[in-house]
Amino acid sequence: MNDLSSIGLRLKSSTTTLLLLTGLLAASPRATAQEATPTPIPFSELGAKATADYKGDAIGITPTADGAELRTGFQKLAGTVTAAGLRLTSNEAEGGSLQLTASAVGRVHGPVQALSTTGSVASTATLVSFTRPGLVEE
Repeated sequence: MNDLSSIGLRLKSSTTTLLLLTGLLAASPRATAQEATPTPIPFSELGAKATADYKGDAIGITPTADGAELRTGFQKLAGTVTAAGLRLTSNEAEGGSLQLTASAVGRVHGPVQALSTTGSVASTATLVSFTRPGLVEE
């Protein structure tokens, strides 16, 4: 086969390939503008959206005699809410823990109200409340 005929065969096969690809592209579903732009989720709805379709026990609240235990398996954290506040503990081998309790509430240029160091805990299957005079934390 001479060089000209081999060029002709390559052009024919390239043209055939191009036609097949064009047909496949034309037949494939196209994304609409609505699908291409994700809808933002308001911060207040973030938790509900993240857990809406979840089935399992990696996340949840378990009432205890002293308050509640929190499971957040995806973040590899466990939490305990007691009359002394919230304690988060890492489930990782070299993780640690963090005790978090507000000591006062107020404004930058306004009065500051000191808070009791202890409070009461109430929980349901979806919410834990830590209540002290002047503040309810959920």
